[in-house]
Amino acid sequence: LHSRHRVEHILDKINRRHRMAQMASRASTEFYTGLALKDRETLAGDRLPNEKAFVIRTFRNGISVFVSV
Repeated sequence: LHSRHRVEHILDKINRRHRMAQMASRASTEFYTGLALKDRETLAGDRLPNEKAFVIRTFRNGISVFVSV
């Protein structure tokens, strides 16, 4: 069996890697969403496109919406 200290050390590494993977996934989603919106903006010319959306959830620093295509 492994010592408690060694198990805690391994679990800390696993948790850190998982946290980093989550952050990378969120950043990637934000980046590609931004690219997609930028492309739609340039296709629409000078005006921003109008889309219907449903507010799913509100947060202190933003909102979550569902936009159907």
